[in-house]
Amino acid sequence: MFEGFEQVKDDQARKRWFASTGTSIIVVVVFGAGLVLLARQQVAKAHVEKEIDVTFRAQAEPELEKKPPPPPPPVEEKLPDPIHELDTEYVSARPLSSNLPPAYPESARKKGTEEVVKLKVRISATGEVVEVTLLSGDEPFASVAIAAVKAWRYAPATDQGQRVASTRVVSIPFRLQSR
Repeated sequence: MFEGFEQVKDDQARKRWFASTGTSIIVVVVFGAGLVLLARQQVAKAHVEKEIDVTFRAQAEPELEKKPPPPPPPVEEKLPDPIHELDTEYVSARPLSSNLPPAYPESARKKGTEEVVKLKVRISATGEVVEVTLLSGDEPFASVAIAAVKAWRYAPATDQGQRVASTRVVSIPFRLQSR
């Protein structure tokens, strides 16, 4: 009785073994075939892609720092002889003695502030002040000095006896005590 049962059991186990082994083999074969097909498609795509032509060119070697050529030796210029006489043909403009000095600003006097104002003054050929430009100096001294100089008159500059326009730089000191 036991022998037959075991034999039946062995037949069923054998069938199950063959079925599972066969199924596993079929699954592996199908899976492997799928991988082979995918690999062929990838290889086919790689061959279809456009080829790229790459050309390497040699790069020019960087130039070493070139030192500029030395400058040519200086050419000795022959300077003209110095002039030993004054140019008596040109006479600069002179302020008239009737010109009034600017008033000392009261606010600066109270503070004890001193200043020197420098102005560039353009003078016409008739001796009138045409333009006044502040070169240096601070307020309130600058505005007082400019206003005073605009009212000044000059004996005009002359060149070869002819009246000419000229420019002068005027320094106006504002001092509390005479030095």
